[in-house]
Amino acid sequence: MKKSKIPPIGVRPYHIFEAEMIEERIKELKEAIKRFVDSNYPLPIKIVKEYNDLTAGLPKEETDELDELE
Repeated sequence: MKKSKIPPIGVRPYHIFEAEMIEERIKELKEAIKRFVDSNYPLPIKIVKEYNDLTAGLPKEETDELDELE
C-alpha cells in the first residue's frame, strides 16, 4: 500500500475537547437550574455545587459569555 503524502486529519487536542465539554455541561446545568426555579421547585444541592465547581475556575470573561447564552 502506498503512503499518502499528506497526513490524515487527527483529533482535536484533548484540552480543547475538555473545555468544550465543560462549557456544554455548564449550559446544561444552567438550563436545569432555570427549570427548577421556573417551576418553584427546590434546587438540588448537587446541581448547584457542580455548577459552582465548574464555574469557579473560569475567568470572569468566560462566565459573562455563558450568562449571555440565556
